[in-house]
Parts: sequence; C-alpha cells; structure tokens
Amino acid sequence: MNLNGKPEMVNSMWTHFCHTKETVIDTEKGSACNWCPAQEKTEMIYQGLYWAYPLQKYMRWPEYMQYYYWLDKKSS
Repeated sequence: MNLNGKPEMVNSMWTHFCHTKETVIDTEKGSACNWCPAQEKTEMIYQGLYWAYPLQKYMRWPEYMQYYYWLDKKSS
C-alpha cells in the first residue's frame, strides 16, 4: 500500500518506444502494446544504458529510441 491507501503496482509495467504514438509508453506486463506490435520479450533483450550522441548522455533503451527517432525527424 502507498501513502494514499491504494495498492502499489510494483513492476507491473514494461516500457518501450512506440513508433505509432511517437513516444515512450508503459504497457502492462504480459501484454503487447495496444498501438504497435512490440512485445515485452523483445524489449527485455535491450537492458542497460546506451550512449546517445550528440547528446553525450547515457539513456535507457526506450528513451534512446525516442531520442534518435526525433533527431532523425528533425534532420529530414
């Protein structure tokens, strides 16, 4: 329970970059994204930090994908 008296949803979501919605989305564990064909198993492969250049910052995979998606859109 959290401070509001509601049950906490600890680790009940997985995060990915959704190309359809063009943003990072949290999706319920055990289910696919409602907008794109992304699966939790695929996203579990890409754990860790990734170096984003020219931002020069380490990012998690979903945020890394979002950064390069928008960087590519701006340059085209």
